[in-house]
Amino acid sequence: MASYYCYIIYSHTLERFYTGVTHTKLSDRIEKHNIGSYGDHRYTSYADDWELFLAIPCATYSQAMRIERHIKRMKSSVYIRNLLKYPEMVTKLLAKYTYTEQRTPPILIYIGIGAVGRRFKSSRAHSHTPDNINSSHYCYIIYS
Repeated sequence: MASYYCYIIYSHTLERFYTGVTHTKLSDRIEKHNIGSYGDHRYTSYADDWELFLAIPCATYSQAMRIERHIKRMKSSVYIRNLLKYPEMVTKLLAKYTYTEQRTPPILIYIGIGAVGRRFKSSRAHSHTPDNINSSHYCYIIYS
């Protein structure tokens, strides 16, 4: 049994979906959404009839988070309904966001022009582009 889930709940009152991640028991998590224990300012506090629409068991918390982000990026209730209608979509998501030791994350190295016109290589690997990078800088992605 998986200990991490990406879950989608549905409210008939709001006619909306909510996507989340949990490592606790799903029934407990949905109950907390329904009683508003996450605070009055939270999205799920506007209704008390949330019910489980879909639960995706994940191997790691990271995988569950990545699948949650993917679903939220789609911004589509049709896409969410299709996840339930076509189980192979869920299988593809699990495969896409499975981390294997053979596939290491990329290392980004920034190279630019120094104050005296020399090329220099940053001694730090960055996971994002710094704000001060301009057109005279170069970015190389190195896969190990």
